Amino acid sequence: MTGEHAVGVLCAVLEVARNGYYKWRCATPSARQRQDARLTERIAAAHRKSRCNYGTPRLVADLRAEGLRISRRRCGRLMKALGVCGRKKARRQLLRQRQD
Repeated sequence: MTGEHAVGVLCAVLEVARNGYYKWRCATPSARQRQDARLTERIAAAHRKSRCNYGTPRLVADLRAEGLRISRRRCGRLMKALGVCGRKKARRQLLRQRQD
């Protein structure tokens, strides 16, 4: 959009200061964002290692066994952002396990 309109006009429409826009544009990622990026890599690796079967609870258990501190909600949020999820067992297998 900055190619179509001047930055000053866009800032006026959005009611933000120009210097705030430039500060935001040049800002480095926060500590939390950097930590999320590292955790995302570890989650993706653990998910691949499980042959894309593990969901949030098992991945959290694996990551905690490796010494990482992570909650189930944070792992779920990062998995959702990655677009990965665990696989469910087939219904037939679940029914067979209940009968045994």
